[in-house]
Amino acid sequence: SMDAGLTWQEFYLPNSLPQSAGSDSSIAIDPNNKLYYFYVLSSPDGTKGTMHVQVGTRVFDGLGQLTGINWSNDTDLGAAHGVLNSVFPEAIAGDTGRAAVGFLGTDRPGDSQSLSFPGYWYAFMSTTFDGGITWVTTNTSPNDPVQGKGGIWNMGGSALNRNLLDFNEITIDDKGRPGFGYSDGCVGDCVANPDVNSFTAHMRLARQFGGNTLFAAFDTAEPALPKPPCLTGTRDSGGSHLEWKVPDNGGADILYYKIYRGLTPGGETFLADTGSVGVPNARTTYDDTTADPNVEHYYYTVKAVNSLGAGLDSNEIDLVVQPLPPVESLCILPGLTKLTDPEGDSLGGAGTDLKSFHLAQPFAPDGVVKLAFTISTDPGLPSQPLNSHWYVSMRMVSGQTTTYKAVHMIWNGPTPTFESYTPGASSGGVVDGRFVTAGTQVPAEPESNYDDANGKVFIVVKASDLGLVPGSTIAGFVSGVAQGVVVGAALYDQMPDSLSYTGSYTVVSNDTCFPLRSVVSRKTHGSVGAFDVNLPLAGGPGIECRKPGASSSHTLVYTLDRNVTVDGSTSVAVSPSGSGTAAAGPDANQITLNLTDIPNAQDVVVTLNGAVSGSTTLNGLVANMDVLLGDTTADGAVNSADIGQTKSRSGQIVGAGNFRNDVTVDGNINSADIGLTKSKSGTALP
Repeated sequence: SMDAGLTWQEFYLPNSLPQSAGSDSSIAIDPNNKLYYFYVLSSPDGTKGTMHVQVGTRVFDGLGQLTGINWSNDTDLGAAHGVLNSVFPEAIAGDTGRAAVGFLGTDRPGDSQSLSFPGYWYAFMSTTFDGGITWVTTNTSPNDPVQGKGGIWNMGGSALNRNLLDFNEITIDDKGRPGFGYSDGCVGDCVANPDVNSFTAHMRLARQFGGNTLFAAFDTAEPALPKPPCLTGTRDSGGSHLEWKVPDNGGADILYYKIYRGLTPGGETFLADTGSVGVPNARTTYDDTTADPNVEHYYYTVKAVNSLGAGLDSNEIDLVVQPLPPVESLCILPGLTKLTDPEGDSLGGAGTDLKSFHLAQPFAPDGVVKLAFTISTDPGLPSQPLNSHWYVSMRMVSGQTTTYKAVHMIWNGPTPTFESYTPGASSGGVVDGRFVTAGTQVPAEPESNYDDANGKVFIVVKASDLGLVPGSTIAGFVSGVAQGVVVGAALYDQMPDSLSYTGSYTVVSNDTCFPLRSVVSRKTHGSVGAFDVNLPLAGGPGIECRKPGASSSHTLVYTLDRNVTVDGSTSVAVSPSGSGTAAAGPDANQITLNLTDIPNAQDVVVTLNGAVSGSTTLNGLVANMDVLLGDTTADGAVNSADIGQTKSRSGQIVGAGNFRNDVTVDGNINSADIGLTKSKSGTALP
């Protein structure tokens, strides 16, 4: 149109074969009315869709009437990067002759909309400063795909790989720097392994931070010194951990960075380089392990160095020692952090402001694999509104098939109900967990509960109720709080805010989280010290060959995967005969069992019940110990081999390699040990 849209004239782009279901084109027009038309060009067989641009110049007749558009400079923008399929161009122009376009591309041919499509997709930006004669294309996300394996859907409906939609956009700031906004469908574990795509839709922005812009007034002479980095950091007892964003390099590659540290603001002095001119190393992290944890404040700045020298200081940061975050374990409640959400963004009442979701798979003594879901919120109410529910929805992908399962706490009355269920789709075909498919509900385990005062929703379900077995992978989580479980239900809060399935988890075998890590039989050998006989948790039992204490006593030390203690309900059972007591220690994750009346030449089974770890009670912790005094060779019988071995070591200093021969546990290997071993010759385990 040449008259503000009153009339329109159609023009055809030469040699522009469109895809049958490809992306929309995008147009940019500079101040001189030069038109840059960006489109996806299909190959004749439809296996490729490359990003092209043609430049349009208006053609007038002698009377000044527009007669057409002359199209020229047809350019394959992704050719230098091997791009063979492209989607979602977004274009913008600046001053005369300057334009930019952002698009997504992959280097694989084929049906790019298929879930089996193997290509990884990246965000590209192309710019011209000479009216479209030449273009420079940059991969803005070379180490972080925008979409992993699984293609990008370009049509409607609710296909799994429609996650990116086409809501991209490009703009420029007041300096003429373009910014390309796009959705990121490959986050978390997908970044390292794009074959397992997350199919998310996280907001991202690729922005220019160096070089000439689309506004000529802000062109700079290059090369120049680099601009200041943007510095952040953390500090713990092990040191200071710095990280910074790459600055404008001034038109010359950054060679390395200089790190400065001080005890007062503005008092930083040189600390270290990440590299040198001769040995460039432009990494953007630095760990200062020389930081003294007793010094309250350390101040840091960083400078970037290119071939012209060092640029200006970064922003200054003040770091103080922070406690290390607790180590998470899938075996110990609440488990692994899978989702988080900012506080204060709920539209509902007390207890609806989601904070985090943790997933655990504690050891199940009955052998039935269970998953434990903990949803953390602000403090809630003892009774929540009817028909409101707190849920976690899960996505499972198997080949071309995607299924969903969910768990929730729902208020059907004055007390909550805990269930697993199959979530239904919205009117738009989207499954985010808030809608319950009637008749699919299965009661959760009885230990599920709601701690309203502390804002904890705790749901335990059998893995089999979710269609999962050890080895099954959950390919994403979404959590929400909703009023109602049918189409039209409103969400009070959700995490992530995008409602895009995020994270993953692979169900492990029940044995993976068996809390008992080791058991030893411990005895003190005079003044030499204590030595342990290992009692394996699997395979054949360990053999205790040393002399028992008074009342035929032995001492076992259980080591667990968590801190543990005992109380009045803790008990020790010994079979076939004997008794025992339990005491906490010596370490926080250990329990010491004192056994008495243990017969010789016997297979002994010891069971610890009622060990206490936080709110969890551990039962059925079994150790097997064979007791055979004098069996120094641990072959199940006392004979000449044991006597000969003990004789050969007589007079040696007791240590880790020979302590079994000190059967009298007095700290010496001598005739007393030989005599005791001889006296037991001929005995054997049953």
